[in-house]
Amino acid sequence: MENIDKNQEKLTKRLVIIGSGPTGLGALHRIHEIISDADSPYNYNVTVIERENVVGGLASSVTDEMGFTWDLGVHVTGASSYPVFMDLLNETISEWYTVERKVKAFFYHIMKNENPLKSYIRYPVQNNFMRLPEDIKMQCLDDLRKLSTEGDVPILNFDQFTDKHFGQTLKRIFFKPYNEKVWTVRLEELNVNWVEGRVPKIDLQELEKEESDRSKNIIKPKKIITFRYPACKGIGGLWIKIASNMAEKNPKTNFLMNKNVSSIDPINKIVKTTSSTSPHEDLEIKYDYLVSTMPITTLGKLTNLCPDINLKHSSVVLVGFGVLKNSKKKFIEKHSWLYFCDNSIIFYRLTFLSNFGLELTPDHTKYWSVLCEIGIKPTDTIDKESIIKKCIVDLQLCGILKDPSKIVDTFFKVLEFGYPIPTIVRNDELRKAKTILEQKDIYSVGRFGSHKYEASNQDHSFEQGREIVQKIVYGTKTSMD
Repeated sequence: MENIDKNQEKLTKRLVIIGSGPTGLGALHRIHEIISDADSPYNYNVTVIERENVVGGLASSVTDEMGFTWDLGVHVTGASSYPVFMDLLNETISEWYTVERKVKAFFYHIMKNENPLKSYIRYPVQNNFMRLPEDIKMQCLDDLRKLSTEGDVPILNFDQFTDKHFGQTLKRIFFKPYNEKVWTVRLEELNVNWVEGRVPKIDLQELEKEESDRSKNIIKPKKIITFRYPACKGIGGLWIKIASNMAEKNPKTNFLMNKNVSSIDPINKIVKTTSSTSPHEDLEIKYDYLVSTMPITTLGKLTNLCPDINLKHSSVVLVGFGVLKNSKKKFIEKHSWLYFCDNSIIFYRLTFLSNFGLELTPDHTKYWSVLCEIGIKPTDTIDKESIIKKCIVDLQLCGILKDPSKIVDTFFKVLEFGYPIPTIVRNDELRKAKTILEQKDIYSVGRFGSHKYEASNQDHSFEQGREIVQKIVYGTKTSMD
């Protein structure tokens, strides 16, 4: 870093941030800190470009005409190892709900029952398979006991990982169908870099001890896990307040909303945008440094620096239903979300959003809401009416919805970019692409900018934004390097 004479007027650098989700706002948060520091090497002129009319990205929320609020998936906040992020949340929102995290998986394909609500077991499945039918339970145990005597073998993909850590039975009845349903690719195509912290391993001795205690009627206190949810209109309401506070404290920051990036000239350092609301409002924005949170594959094409990055992603269809509360069951009131591995059921997860906060329905005394998530390939054809009908049928099959006539509201949205798929070649592809981009002062970060599912929660994303600004200004490495 150059030595700057403090008596001289500082030079001004232009920083452009594409995207105002958690990553973009994390970058903005850090550059504002640096701007306010008298010892910072430069002044910074900051512009944020957002294609939507609201901030938040995939952490935004939609309130529909009926007054139901829908998050774009499950976005909750628990413990975080990033104190700046936690402090910001607490400064922004004073009131939070503390919600018990109660999650189950549907095993009707293994435990058929007249009452489908008796076909659920606690999640994670690998720690609760003892509640499956005796024959399946014994097969799982036999697999695990054999695995415990095997030596170390190289693990090259997620298919081999499931064989090694969970055995053939658990793989067959849950891990293979569920993960292929979510990721939309075969297990052999997935690497294992994303697994740590996402897929709990089994402690066989602890499981057998618990089973022994249960047979002796030794009851241990139940461990309660909770998460926090902001007392506002969805998780998106949190990010709107964060962005509003940032803009108020730093009025010189330029927010450009409803602007689509149409091209990026990496030689002359110009971003061109078109307006999604006014056809004659095309802009050219010059930059010295560009932070992009758009998908890195899109960035590679727009810059023409690396147009053929070999990465994959899935799309997600979201279907939400607002339901009259007199059709609600205690089962629903007690659970936060549910998993479904059976391919005959259209959704892989259901989330009872109305259990998270009172603000998420037009009247919490009258209504409840459920959000269905469906994984598809980006090239799949989408038939909206067929998908909605199938969701309703499957909600009945799973014991969640008794009377479809109680549905008063339907929400439908397709996320073109749902999950960044951790393929075998992912890390090499990212390394090559980021090297090319950063040589031109273009930095790709975020859920799809870094394309790392294992580091794509809200706190991870926010911190990535902060880290990349630190790297730009001071040359420090990031956790993604």
